[in-house]
Amino acid sequence: MTLLAADMVGAGEWQPQTTVEYAKTRVQFDHPIGFFQAVKHPLVDLMLQIDQARALMYAAACAIDHQADESDSMEAGKYARMAKASASDMASCAARISVQLHGGIGFTWDCFVHLYAKRQKHSQVFMGDAAFQRQFARDIVMGKPSS
Repeated sequence: MTLLAADMVGAGEWQPQTTVEYAKTRVQFDHPIGFFQAVKHPLVDLMLQIDQARALMYAAACAIDHQADESDSMEAGKYARMAKASASDMASCAARISVQLHGGIGFTWDCFVHLYAKRQKHSQVFMGDAAFQRQFARDIVMGKPSS
């Protein structure tokens, strides 16, 4: 689960970097499209989501690395589920924003954005979406048996 979250975070970091580079070169109304707030604000929101997902993924990896007994294993599982939930939300946002801001070229073979968007959509639901992961983490915290 933590590895999947790490993969999603890595792909999520690539998407805004590529979109920012595109926004610097694509000109509309005599300005690069990165000049406009309608492009800047979604990218900043995405970067904040990426930072949150990365922090949770690091916490999950650290918990796995330092687990010594079964109670530590439960903590590692909880952190892994939290990381996957956050990464799933971020992946959905990253896929939507990167394709949207690339416009029509976002779904052509001239740009790899569509490949990352499809990969993020697959990873988002693989092994359970964000709602499923949050419910499972809640059950771990509340001490309920998993079904």
